[in-house]
Amino acid sequence: MGQPKIKLPFGPFDKFLLGISMASTVGLILITAFNYGDLPDKIPIHFDTKGVADRYGNKMELWVIPIIAIAVMALLWGISKIPHTFNYAVKITEENAAKQYELSVKLMRVLAAVIGFGFFFIVWEIIKAAKGHQDGLNPFFLPLFLGAIFITIGYYLSKSLRS
Repeated sequence: MGQPKIKLPFGPFDKFLLGISMASTVGLILITAFNYGDLPDKIPIHFDTKGVADRYGNKMELWVIPIIAIAVMALLWGISKIPHTFNYAVKITEENAAKQYELSVKLMRVLAAVIGFGFFFIVWEIIKAAKGHQDGLNPFFLPLFLGAIFITIGYYLSKSLRS
């Protein structure tokens, strides 16, 4: 017998997170499209941990990031609709299912917003570097981005274990 299926409400915070996810994804597409014609043929595509460009590619490769972002957003928002299929750190019972599902759904949606913003920032930085406005990716980006992801996961995991 599987975990219970529960319909969770879609509240104001969920709408806020959806708005951030959608805005970052649409913004990512728009910033790429509006700047594409002004970019040189070869642009920085990959950066090392210090933010220094370590691979250059054709400017067409810049479109890979919005495609990946759309896929990640669709995946995270899609799986947030089926929390009864997730693996949990605690045993799911009728009594704790609603709370555990709510936490796991919020985790997926917050991660979507954080990752969407991260993709937007990466493209913004690539465009600035390609146009010669800066040398590479901001060196604070990677630790802040990874920190935001791991802090989010840790926060929701700790709340899950306490519920």
